Amino acid sequence: MSKVFKEFEINAIKLLLQKHLDKKTIELISSYEGEFEYEYTGSGYFLSINAEWIPKNEIVISVPFVVGRFDKIQAAFVIFIRNNEFTLECHTCGEISIPANFRSLDVKIDTIKPNIINIVYDPSKRKTKIKRLFIAFFILALISIFWFLYNENRRIVKNILQLKNLPSSISDIECISWGLTDVLTKCAFKVSPKEFDSLLKGWHFSKKSYVLNISSHYYEPTVGKEFLINKSYIVYPKEYTKGGYVQVFTDANKTNVLIDMYIE
Repeated sequence: MSKVFKEFEINAIKLLLQKHLDKKTIELISSYEGEFEYEYTGSGYFLSINAEWIPKNEIVISVPFVVGRFDKIQAAFVIFIRNNEFTLECHTCGEISIPANFRSLDVKIDTIKPNIINIVYDPSKRKTKIKRLFIAFFILALISIFWFLYNENRRIVKNILQLKNLPSSISDIECISWGLTDVLTKCAFKVSPKEFDSLLKGWHFSKKSYVLNISSHYYEPTVGKEFLINKSYIVYPKEYTKGGYVQVFTDANKTNVLIDMYIE
């Protein structure tokens, strides 16, 4: 089995982690060969691994400012650590969006150090540099919020479907929860048809799928993009002692998915 992280990603990881984790943990992350989750966003990607030796406390690392370059493509890296999960985010920081094959390119890693002295002692450039720093921190804040929502939605889907890891092709996850005395949650997302069946491995869903032809927005409240439901799978977990169910809906191509959980 080969390493999960590419050579340029390992270089970025070591630069970002050098002041935050011990050498042994950094090496374990860099040489990791187990299961992982990958999601390409269109302007970058998230690459996540889980292990007991990864810290539980939440850490967001974006300093030093690490960039990866290939030709005219430029990317930046941020690391998120939480609950034994390590996530490397690679996002566009230039005019050209990161292509889907970026990880296979000969990417060169470098760091950019902000010139703090000029910000303090060069009055003619101070306002411009402060503005740039403000924008940079604002972008990092947005990235942190996006990562939290991204990670939280993935956690919700894992819990509903009782899966240890989600298929790597899952994307565009949206979730909504409501109810006072009961627990009601819906999540919508996309998945590769080849990996759809793996969504049904956590629970013992009914072997018989129910064929439907209704909109995914038929039942309120709605979540995700609307699609035509073709099949439905359901299970009534005995763990829901007072009653409840988990239902999985999908279209004819098994690409769009809606999951619905109800616990009384």
